Amino acid sequence: MTNSKKMLGERLRIAREKMGLKQNRVALSLGIHNSTLAKYESGEREADIDTLNKLAKIYDLKVDYLITGDEVILDDPFAGSREEVWVFSEILTKLRKSKKITQENMAKIIGVARTTYGMYEQGQRHPDYETIQKIADFFDVTVDYLLGRSDNAVTSPSNDDEEYDYRNDPTVTGELREFLDDLSKLPPEEQEEIINMAKTFVAGLKTRNRPTR
Repeated sequence: MTNSKKMLGERLRIAREKMGLKQNRVALSLGIHNSTLAKYESGEREADIDTLNKLAKIYDLKVDYLITGDEVILDDPFAGSREEVWVFSEILTKLRKSKKITQENMAKIIGVARTTYGMYEQGQRHPDYETIQKIADFFDVTVDYLLGRSDNAVTSPSNDDEEYDYRNDPTVTGELREFLDDLSKLPPEEQEEIINMAKTFVAGLKTRNRPTR
């Protein structure tokens, strides 16, 4: 057994365990026998590039990392800072809980696996720039706030902009206007709950309708 095969197998095993996945579940996803995956992880057998690409997707990793073990992440928004990763995880958890959204729903909203999102909040993993922007947009905060680089959560509105009032908007008509009229009559806490539900639903639709590459 070559040392490179053994190290590759070890990275595969660690990646699977970090995702909290059993061998039989991953093997089923790959369409292979459990014993074959076990041989990949023990280094007795080497996976082909197609299988490695599938495993990288399952484990939410770059295939280059599985092959080389190079931990340098391209376009890393945290620049390798463990402190920022922990700050991000704390802020993310606080924001999610303030909106009373489950981890499962947040994972669907930003288009990642439930286990992957859980690792974001545990500080064991961090998202790329695109995912961070999705999170910031959903919570209506700046990326710098999300990463703990600024105490200012929201972007200051332009002084030239007048406060928006849907009642003066000619495009808001029919059922939408009736809905907003009814919503405005509810207590603030109920308004926030309904708005959060609507945001979750819309974000889920966007994720489901996103074209696959």
